[in-house]
Amino acid sequence: MLLFYMKLTKKVIGAILVSFIGLIFVLGKTSGDIVPIGILLAFGAALSYSIYTLFGDHILKDIPLLITIAMVCLFAVLSFLTVGLVSNNVQFNFTLNSLLSVIGIAVVSMLGFLAFF
Repeated sequence: MLLFYMKLTKKVIGAILVSFIGLIFVLGKTSGDIVPIGILLAFGAALSYSIYTLFGDHILKDIPLLITIAMVCLFAVLSFLTVGLVSNNVQFNFTLNSLLSVIGIAVVSMLGFLAFF
């Protein structure tokens, strides 16, 4: 079976299973109640990220990596800004520690993206 021109091998199936085991660990024991919509959202996030990864691997054959990274960052910023403005939760009063944390997350994410693809 091919999904985005990727063969469904034992290695791919193993990676999917490990991802779901990770979800089980994350959803493990909690101090509060488990809300079914939260479980559905977590599985939805895992599924959408899997599709995003497969599609990203497929699309990178046609688009340069730097342009892909720029587009991912642009749409992430636009998504978070839109949700923040709609929910009235946007705050721009960053402390130095929070600003450095955001920069660190951005750099590590970009390096991970470069290493993965």
